[in-house]
Amino acid sequence: FQIEDARWSCDLASYDCTSTTFDARKGDRRELSHRYTPPAENNPDKSNASPDGKWIAYIKNCNVFLRSEDGLQDVPLSRDGAEGNCYVFSTLSWSPDSRHLAAYLVRPGYRREVRYLNSSTDQLEREYSTKFYPR
Repeated sequence: FQIEDARWSCDLASYDCTSTTFDARKGDRRELSHRYTPPAENNPDKSNASPDGKWIAYIKNCNVFLRSEDGLQDVPLSRDGAEGNCYVFSTLSWSPDSRHLAAYLVRPGYRREVRYLNSSTDQLEREYSTKFYPR
């Protein structure tokens, strides 16, 4: 979670919290925005190992797969991923006991535009501005 310019992370097992500062000018704040959509990575070479080391999770063809540590088993966990409606590698998260895996299925929104007309009694001309947002 974020408080002002500090990003906090807490370990629920030990109740230890650590913070890191970030520079909003470098775009770090974008990931903390509610408008941010993580990019869909469809690279089976990127993997996320379970805490016990017995399974490896990865994204292939926009779906979540598990591979056993010996590489002999490949198990699809989802079948509903598709181009434009893809599971995202950066959201893969294992439970501490390695029994559960969570992932987000992300469908990017349409790019919408809102037009603003700014005027006041003390200015001579109106000001126009446009803001884009994903819907």
